Amino acid sequence: IHLGDAPRASLASFYADVFASLDNISLHVDLCASWMSHLPDNYSPRELVGLGMNRQEMEKNERLTDVLVHDLNTHRYLPFSDRSVDVYTSAMSVDYLVHPLDVFREMSRSLRPGGVA
Repeated sequence: IHLGDAPRASLASFYADVFASLDNISLHVDLCASWMSHLPDNYSPRELVGLGMNRQEMEKNERLTDVLVHDLNTHRYLPFSDRSVDVYTSAMSVDYLVHPLDVFREMSRSLRPGGVA
């Protein structure tokens, strides 16, 4: 499912409000990333990692600074250290996860204190 222009703009606006309240976003991970970003145009964390299953799709997303091919349905762990991620996003993709609670626990483990998901 891909969002139309109006819903995408609304989501980007919501993200802009949330990110404005955070200081020094070093690592942002976009789970189930794809070819399109739903992030605000003027948002640029130090590192924006796309984690998903399709390298070719993610490489078309010019916002990503790195891509990680990782199937969260087969490997429910997230390849990030404890308390190392500042922000997690996942737009329109949680319904594809077979074990979402396991992935959410991994997000909690690797999210820094004060980070957002």
